[in-house]
Amino acid sequence: MALPCILLLPVLACILITGPGGSRGGTFPNTCAEAMVIIAEPSLGFAARTVHSGHNGMGNSAQEAAPATDESLESGGFGGINSSGVAARQIQALQWNAHGECFVRCKDSMDVHCDKAYPTCRDGARQFLADTLRDSSSLDFVGLEQFNDESFFSAAHVDLGRWSNVTHTCGGALGYGVYPFDLATLIFDRQRWAPVGAARGGCFERVEGAAEPNYRAFLVQAFVRKGTEERMVVAV
Repeated sequence: MALPCILLLPVLACILITGPGGSRGGTFPNTCAEAMVIIAEPSLGFAARTVHSGHNGMGNSAQEAAPATDESLESGGFGGINSSGVAARQIQALQWNAHGECFVRCKDSMDVHCDKAYPTCRDGARQFLADTLRDSSSLDFVGLEQFNDESFFSAAHVDLGRWSNVTHTCGGALGYGVYPFDLATLIFDRQRWAPVGAARGGCFERVEGAAEPNYRAFLVQAFVRKGTEERMVVAV
């Protein structure tokens, strides 16, 4: 059996505080989302290319990562041909660090770790992610950092027949979304991929005098592509 491929979804260090008078200044910036086409072929390793970076304004429909064409595969673009002359499989993934401030109402005028136009950012983030999951027929995985929306998957935003998710939480002693708090979430197409075992997660940092790490969440989950023996390990 071939060894599993490993897909590391990078953490994009972007600021997403939006709306007039947002605590980080300015109006609606880039959403800091990146869509990638990953070529999964264990014998060749990985080739990856960012095909869409950013999104100008929440609430507009997201652009889907463009699939590789026969021409791009043959020319060595972002595809590949294995030794049998068969085009390597594609894995399409979206990674987005929304930042927790997007989901927090300011306590007072001096509060900076919040959205001063709340819930503008939260609602825009919900719409962007919901549109992306609805409109993209080719996405396999979505990695989210600090998407602190406790009700997103329980509301009518997601087709639960297609999408499932695993999450790891750090902190939260003062309440959901209240610093120190961090969340790593991996959304996957359950019609294509089946989890292998349980997700493993942890916290990179210890803040606010905590005895154990309670910030900067990560998680790792193994998958098998349904109907095949293709295995994938995804880390967020």
